[in-house]
Amino acid sequence: MLRTMRANAKWIFYILAIAFVAWLAIGQVMSILGPSGNVVLRVNRKEFQVTEFQQRVQLATEQYRQQYGTAPLSREEDRQIQDQVINQMIQDALLEQEYRRLGIRVSAEEIIAMAHNSPLPEVTRDPQFQTDGQFDIRKWQQFLSTTTDRNLLLQIEAIYRQQIPRIKLFEYLASDVYIPDAKLWRLYKDQHDSVRVTSLVVSPYTLTDSIPVSDAELRSYIEKHPDDFKRPAVAYVRFITIPRLPNAADSAAARAHVARVRSELARGAKFEDVARRESTDSSSGQRGGDLGWLKRNDTTLVAPFMQAVRSLKPGQLSASTGLSRGSDSMLGRMPSPM
Repeated sequence: MLRTMRANAKWIFYILAIAFVAWLAIGQVMSILGPSGNVVLRVNRKEFQVTEFQQRVQLATEQYRQQYGTAPLSREEDRQIQDQVINQMIQDALLEQEYRRLGIRVSAEEIIAMAHNSPLPEVTRDPQFQTDGQFDIRKWQQFLSTTTDRNLLLQIEAIYRQQIPRIKLFEYLASDVYIPDAKLWRLYKDQHDSVRVTSLVVSPYTLTDSIPVSDAELRSYIEKHPDDFKRPAVAYVRFITIPRLPNAADSAAARAHVARVRSELARGAKFEDVARRESTDSSSGQRGGDLGWLKRNDTTLVAPFMQAVRSLKPGQLSASTGLSRGSDSMLGRMPSPM
């Protein structure tokens, strides 16, 4: 047995080596083709882990609770918050990729300068940084220089590290945008100009007619303004409608007329000329009765008509098809086999 194992050891080694390489290759391919189980979103190779998504959702839910005084009450609200978080993650990833493409970076010096000279809106509204109800930037700068709250400083740094690249990107995009002076002046006036307007609405229908007008004055006004009193001609009409349904006499008259037409065709009259003169179908009648090519299973025409058409031979003239269409009847002729 040992001799057999030694003899096959080389092949066993080859099999193990091939299996290991295949396992390694499959693992690499799977990591490229699809995200792992912990990845909730991928944006151009940028992956967001489930834990980050859950933290963002939790933060957004807390902001919702602070804004509305209650937690999301329905699945739709939860779903809306999750969608907002996903959209924000996509936007962050795309902005980050654009920053790298344009070479936009943020230095520690830029963050410090921005924090000292451009405080956040929440800071300017904080009473502890105000003097006589107005924001005092010196108090804020002193606070930054003396505070020992590292977590607060890290939060402020994260905010400015996110805002500064956006400001740079906006400056890059708007650097070659020129706004004429006239448009700037109009924008300034739209934002700063104001006017106070007072109005008095008077309806003539609410006023009492206390001024006497004589017949002569009315007649004179009408003669001077005849167009004001012109109206389109109108008529008051009364009518009686009685439904007219075909009866036996109508059907007999129609069949007699069809027989006369068929007799004329049988004597050699041109089908096209007779169709233009006699057909009540305004569409095919103008074309000499031509309906074009019809398929054997055509459903656009009524069944009795198609049955009559299928029974005809090329060049044959049919009898009355006897359609139930009031007093109408039809004649058909096959120009070629179906």
